[in-house]
Amino acid sequence: SKLREALLDALDSPTHEDSDAYLVLYGLARSKSRSVPPQGVELGSAFVNFEQVLLEAASVAGAERTVKIERTTRAGSTTIGELTLRLNVHRALKAADASLEAHDGAERAKKAERQIAQKLQREASRSAAGSRGARGSATGARGAGGGGPGGGGGRG
Repeated sequence: SKLREALLDALDSPTHEDSDAYLVLYGLARSKSRSVPPQGVELGSAFVNFEQVLLEAASVAGAERTVKIERTTRAGSTTIGELTLRLNVHRALKAADASLEAHDGAERAKKAERQIAQKLQREASRSAAGSRGARGSATGARGAGGGGPGGGGGRG
């Protein structure tokens, strides 16, 4: 998927910040005029770095964590609240990291994963076509009137 490819690129990047996942809190600001619809306003944001999560033990990575939600203005940053998260990404991050290692980088890993996805898609299509064909054959046999234990089955 595109998301998986972006994750592989982020983990493979030499820049640590490329692995940041941002959480943005929005609210609605109402206008004083009723004729103007409410506008979406960013209240604050927080982030989690997936490379850091990858370095943590699975028990720590999956534990609840609290991140501060910051609002940044020209005057500076202010904490406006906290968000408690439980990340269930450790296994996915480990799998992505293993794919990067096995394929020596993001581009080769993405190519290999696309090939696997295409193969699985072809197999699923064949399987679905096969099951449709089997249902059609069974229906045809019943429609011919051959069905009883004695094999003769017609009303004749």
